[in-house]
Amino acid sequence: MWHIVRYQCFLTLFILLLVFPIHGKSQTSTIKTEIQNWLALNNRDTLRIGTYDSAPFVIYEKKRISGMAIELWEYIANKYDLNYKYVEYPSTNDLIEATNKEEIDIAITNLTITEKRAQKVHFTQPWYQGGLRLMVNSRTQGGFKNLVRGLYDSGFIHAYSILLISIVLGTILITLFDRKFNPEYPKSWKDGLAEGFYSIMSIVTSGKSPNRKNYFGWLGRIWQGIWLVCGVTILAFVTSSVTSVMTTIQLHHQIENLKDIGQDPIGVHRNTEAEDYAKENNLNYKVYPNLTEAAKALQSNKVVAILGDDPILRYYIDNNADLKFKVVGRNITYDKYGFALPIQSALNRPVTLAILNAVDSGYIEELKLKYFGEND
Repeated sequence: MWHIVRYQCFLTLFILLLVFPIHGKSQTSTIKTEIQNWLALNNRDTLRIGTYDSAPFVIYEKKRISGMAIELWEYIANKYDLNYKYVEYPSTNDLIEATNKEEIDIAITNLTITEKRAQKVHFTQPWYQGGLRLMVNSRTQGGFKNLVRGLYDSGFIHAYSILLISIVLGTILITLFDRKFNPEYPKSWKDGLAEGFYSIMSIVTSGKSPNRKNYFGWLGRIWQGIWLVCGVTILAFVTSSVTSVMTTIQLHHQIENLKDIGQDPIGVHRNTEAEDYAKENNLNYKVYPNLTEAAKALQSNKVVAILGDDPILRYYIDNNADLKFKVVGRNITYDKYGFALPIQSALNRPVTLAILNAVDSGYIEELKLKYFGEND
């Protein structure tokens, strides 16, 4: 009895060991055959692969193409002996349209799978999970230059201009008054204007009037009191405006999510999910042709943050450490990336199976480790 059971177990194990390797080879052969049959049916021997430059997924530099999505595709192409050529497009929208019109066979970059896009193209199985996050400037934004810019943006500079004109007029009026009624007042215009300016600035900066002779009794005291009230008001206005602007500057460095931004402008990359999200949610945003231009705007405080794909922002920070940027908060959205093919393309099944094989074999994790230094 027991020898029969042992024989059955041995036979089952032998069959399992025999079948699974054959199944793996069979699947590889099936994928390759399906793609080759499709090429033959279309009288072609080369696949047209559409790309969009979006580091670290697709990187064009010195006529050489690389990147995470490129390495994944070339891993698939080498495994199944596929011929291909790359066709570059200026935006993800152009890439999607080219796929929809069957100008290319497969579109690869960090293509977010959305319902809107799925009406135009067919997506493979997702191979990477990303999402939108915020990138901010972590560099201290204090200093006179940023204070002046903040005062200007808040409209205080206009008020300060009126205040400056008032000080000049007040200096002239006090000088004329004292030259007429104070026999001890300096006769030189230069010295007289200096005394008048000192009197005005004493009131403005300290709310106190310098020791002055009263020429008009109780009316003179009331007039001096009015001057003191004006000085205290001006001092309070200047102090509160500077404090308000400095507080705003500091708050800009405490951004963790979109609520912290309020109505301040953010930067987005043109024709991306970030622009679509900003538009759909009525955010105050500025559009830039690429991430480099958006980063310049962030560095010069034209925007308070950049909204973009998390892996792209992190890769940009790693390669531009001197800019002192950082990614903050949690993902605002959670997106999945896939390759795109024309609707009803017979290539969808074999390419999806090839991607699943790359995921199961651990190759995707190797790519994450290479480009981001850790497994997500």
